[in-house]
Amino acid sequence: MYNLGEHFKVKNENVSSNLIFKGDKYRISILSNSLVRIEYNEFGAFLDSPTQLVRNRKFDLIKLDVKEDDKYLEIKTTDFTLYYTKNMPYKNNIKIVVNGKEWRFDHPEARRYEVPGSNINSKYMKGLYSLDGFVSIDDYTYELLENGEYRKREGEYIDKYIFLYGNDFNKCLKDYFNLTGYPTMMPRYAFGIWWSKDKEYSTLELKELVTLFKENNIPLFQPEKIKNNEEVMTTLEELNPNLIVVVAYGKILPESILNFPRYGCINVHGSLLPKYRGAAPIQWALINGDAETGITTMYMDKGMDTGDMIYKSELPIEKEDNYESLHDKMAVLGSVILKKTLEKLVELNGNLPREKQLGEYTIAPMIDKEIMRIDFRKTGKEIVDLVRGLSPIPTAWCMLDEESVYKVYGAEYVTEEELEKMDNVDITNYYDIGQIIYMNDKKNILAVRCKDGYVNLYDIKPKNSKRMLVGEYLRGRKIEYGEIFK
Repeated sequence: MYNLGEHFKVKNENVSSNLIFKGDKYRISILSNSLVRIEYNEFGAFLDSPTQLVRNRKFDLIKLDVKEDDKYLEIKTTDFTLYYTKNMPYKNNIKIVVNGKEWRFDHPEARRYEVPGSNINSKYMKGLYSLDGFVSIDDYTYELLENGEYRKREGEYIDKYIFLYGNDFNKCLKDYFNLTGYPTMMPRYAFGIWWSKDKEYSTLELKELVTLFKENNIPLFQPEKIKNNEEVMTTLEELNPNLIVVVAYGKILPESILNFPRYGCINVHGSLLPKYRGAAPIQWALINGDAETGITTMYMDKGMDTGDMIYKSELPIEKEDNYESLHDKMAVLGSVILKKTLEKLVELNGNLPREKQLGEYTIAPMIDKEIMRIDFRKTGKEIVDLVRGLSPIPTAWCMLDEESVYKVYGAEYVTEEELEKMDNVDITNYYDIGQIIYMNDKKNILAVRCKDGYVNLYDIKPKNSKRMLVGEYLRGRKIEYGEIFK
């Protein structure tokens, strides 16, 4: 396990006691003009150690307008007003008003988010009340220990952060990073705003989002190409960086850029080099059924991930991991290893340790449509690993015919013995590879013969339809036993 850095320690030196309001079973902390922490515990025991998400909590002091008596507490900042009614059930006694809108614990969850000035809307995700200018994050599950392990909190505990940003989402982002320090998840996953994992944006929609960022003065430079581009070099000359950090860029930088910064260019690579050089190391680690992967920071050179290594850190791959979950874990680890690398860079005056990539290497090429296609001539484990490595994007697929094409998000291997125990399944008439041999809409089973048994495709997205469990699909579409996937 990697060592914990200082950013894992909670820093409360800037949270004055007059910004914390505590009762027998509750605690309200005003962290900024647009961020509130609300805690409830039956025994009045509250946590100030780091958690899985929150590792910083460092904010500037602010001034409050407070009114309090035996029955009521009213707290006002420049952005919101909080009302607390004492001696009432805890979920009914708090409301927060921002821009004339009210946040409550029982706020309706059937809301949609609309990006101002565009036609983009995103399906509501849990904890997201963005039409009203606020969003909340629950942080009640896991406490972070000094040895890097997590411990689940016991008993009934509410620990909720409410971001009350009104119409200024930049405030939300600023508060989020001040709260988390080096965050365990990117804001797009924590909040679900603008970057919904359930929505695939078109090129036009993405351009509209970029425009919105620019209008809000969020620095963004997106050259169409970097080779032989005078605009890129002009921008670098204006910025004059001492160091360039590259994460998940996917292209080789020209030597004119590699040689530009004083301390060179450092890449955060998603594998334990020299294994999996290339564009898709996380996917290929899963597709190949590896038990371990990790992060490598490295100096970039003119080759594809061939530069000297700086630091490496291992990460086990769990049986339940898919591309999404493993990607998120590696984002956490990557931020930690990058911070360690940068701190050492300063400490050692740019003389970081270097290790040559020796021995055999493997390539992690880009994922194309043919790689994504399920080949039922392979073993069940190979098929399941392919699905894991490509879920939820870019997604493995298979087809019965031109109109019956399916993206597959979840699959499991089933042996012949296990299958025969399911409702006395008769498989004697179905021998061909890729043949459908058993279906059960109530148990979400669509079993297909593969090289060494059967694969259940339980989570799918049919052509021109939504993603669904296979049982839902089977109830609405007639599939015949013996049909063969091509």
